[in-house]
Amino acid sequence: MVSASTAAALGRPVGRTGTAAQDGLVSSSAGYSVQLTGSAPAGSGDWQSLACSPAAKAAPLLAAGHGPTPVGSTAELTAYLSGPAVTFLGGGSAGGGITRAAEIPPAGLVLKGRSARPSGAVPAGLLGSGALAFTPWGTLLCAGDGLATGFGTTQRGWRAGEAQWRYGIGAKVADDWSRLDRRFDVARNPQVTDGFGWVVESPVPGGTPAGGPVKRVALGRMRHSGLAATASRDRTVVYTGDGEHGEYLYKFIGREGAGGSLDDGVLHVARFRSDGRGQWLPLVHGRGPLTRQHGWKNQADVLLRTRLAADGVGATPLPTPGRIAADSTGGDVICALGRLSEADGCEAGPGGGTARSRATGFPVLPLIGNVLRLREAGRDPAATEFRWSDEELSGQGLRMLSAEPRTRASRAVRDLQYGAGGELWAVLADDGSSGDELLVLDTPEGPARSVVKAEQGARFTATAATAVGGQGFVAVRTAGAEERSMVLSVQERRTA
Repeated sequence: MVSASTAAALGRPVGRTGTAAQDGLVSSSAGYSVQLTGSAPAGSGDWQSLACSPAAKAAPLLAAGHGPTPVGSTAELTAYLSGPAVTFLGGGSAGGGITRAAEIPPAGLVLKGRSARPSGAVPAGLLGSGALAFTPWGTLLCAGDGLATGFGTTQRGWRAGEAQWRYGIGAKVADDWSRLDRRFDVARNPQVTDGFGWVVESPVPGGTPAGGPVKRVALGRMRHSGLAATASRDRTVVYTGDGEHGEYLYKFIGREGAGGSLDDGVLHVARFRSDGRGQWLPLVHGRGPLTRQHGWKNQADVLLRTRLAADGVGATPLPTPGRIAADSTGGDVICALGRLSEADGCEAGPGGGTARSRATGFPVLPLIGNVLRLREAGRDPAATEFRWSDEELSGQGLRMLSAEPRTRASRAVRDLQYGAGGELWAVLADDGSSGDELLVLDTPEGPARSVVKAEQGARFTATAATAVGGQGFVAVRTAGAEERSMVLSVQERRTA
């Protein structure tokens, strides 16, 4: 399924002369070597997310998530749905992965949190692979990207209900597969979309426990654009963000003594105050406005309509939460952000003032940096209070910004992950004057080192860091007539 080679170096030291065609797709700093790890099979979609197992130190185990591919016929749709959502690379036992959604699971099955099949490369109910994260207990979390993708209808007069509207499901969508497959027709099957927008937990090659992918509905239903898993003593903690404009940042806190269970705990959503403090608000049926008197049937209903539950408790809308990195050693959480100027899910205020959520009318947090940084109270991931700051990640490192409203001009952060020693790996997107770039920050307060730069129109789509330090990975999509997607290993050269 994957062609891999550790001999084909594609990088060159920065400053070396020569043409782009001779020098390859990337340029690396003098202290790093770059080698090919794997290439995505043709037609499987670009690798748009990466994660590296913290347990695999001798031979890193990498998970690579496949993005969408164009679908124009029934045959192409069938091939896409039976194709890979995630491929495993390296680790001495590479191979296999998670398939997308050859079978569309009914909503009732999803809400029970059970897999449709006992083992093997089972259909996970993922129409595309979003964020990935390995857990401290040895499993992989995989999020579906774009929960409204493919669903539509040609039925005249159909109107979306409140929950469907809130999740972007409508009759006119860019990728309407209902004309190819009636299962995607929301007029015929109003509840079919309930099976998507969840996080799937999967075993990994050579790991425990065994079995197949399982939907973890306690993590909520949304467009999970970022995932980061950590632990607080004997509690599991998972951070996730809803990757659309005007949406929210979430955190799941496992019940004390529940071990690695993601079924036993409470999902929280973030509220940010103007004084730099914040609070994690619980989304629990029967608490606050989430009662039967307000139309909430039970906890399953709260999770199924996570966005509306977050609206109800007064969460703070954000400009497109993206990838999330959680530092297990220092209690810091960093979330990449989209631009306020691109806030399609928001409305500008009078005279072009503060953007507001279309769902609630609440103002979007007026951030001007490209990342949001949180520090949990007591540096405890299970805390329910935190401090936050608006920051910019660039070649100068991380710096705090003032909260004066203005259009942000900083480069977008496409992905970021913490390494084993607390170093931060980050992909900065092309800003029109320089190509995509992979940075490493040894400490959040220190300067950044430019490790690899893209050339020949190549695009960096994701990054991951290993458990041993000094090594990371970057996913690259080439440009031109022969587009392809590959993963490169970036290794720091050790001095004697």
